[in-house]
Amino acid sequence: MIKIIKTLLYLTSTILCVIFITGCEKDSEPVSNLNETDTTITDVDGNVYKKVIIGDQTWMAENLKTTKYLDGTEIPNVTDNTQWCEIRTPAYCWYENEPAYKDPYGAIYNWYTVQTDKLCPSGWHVSTDDDWTQLEIYLQNHGYNYNGTIDTDDDRETNNFIAKALATKTNWAFSANEGTVGNTDYPEFRNKTGFNAIPGGFRDGGDGQFKSINHELYYHTSTELVAYSSIQRQITSYTSNVIRTWGGEMNGFSVRCIKDE
Repeated sequence: MIKIIKTLLYLTSTILCVIFITGCEKDSEPVSNLNETDTTITDVDGNVYKKVIIGDQTWMAENLKTTKYLDGTEIPNVTDNTQWCEIRTPAYCWYENEPAYKDPYGAIYNWYTVQTDKLCPSGWHVSTDDDWTQLEIYLQNHGYNYNGTIDTDDDRETNNFIAKALATKTNWAFSANEGTVGNTDYPEFRNKTGFNAIPGGFRDGGDGQFKSINHELYYHTSTELVAYSSIQRQITSYTSNVIRTWGGEMNGFSVRCIKDE
């Protein structure tokens, strides 16, 4: 009789675990999957983006590509190098002014475009410095450092080895440095998050030149540091960390949208 009761209890706990599978496997699923009916978001231009849930955040899993604001107004497409450096108003372009770079790299925007708060689809916003910090701390604390280390504090700078887990497996220039985005080592960590950070390069706000495609990726945040300077995130092929940096608002960088809380 005791044996039968133990068997019944085991079967009952197994059934409950199947019913509440997310709860039972929460610690082994650091990145949640979306329901199949809720895997994409569409912008005003008709571009469709994949989404990914990381911790408590829902991010676009692709760089923004829209050429219009949320209200349907066209964003100025500035191709001239001198004009790009001199304007202090919104502008976008494609890398080397070639629309062929739209997929998969997305568009390049200056910070004045970000400042309008009209770039992302309704219910979404351009990621802030705080959004990125939350993402970084979550990844460092949940096993996304390429070397398997776990950071137990709330400091984004300590034990920050998460770049490989954010970056695409392709398009990055080769690096021989251990654990870097451009190295194919630690394959289980490559793009482990599904974030798909891809090296679209940037447009220099000082000379208007396009630079570093396949080597570097910069993301605007909507957070201004001081006048004419905003906070950014940088990922490179030759480093293993996500770099918090800042620079001129005339620079043309990629944009990632995140869902409003």
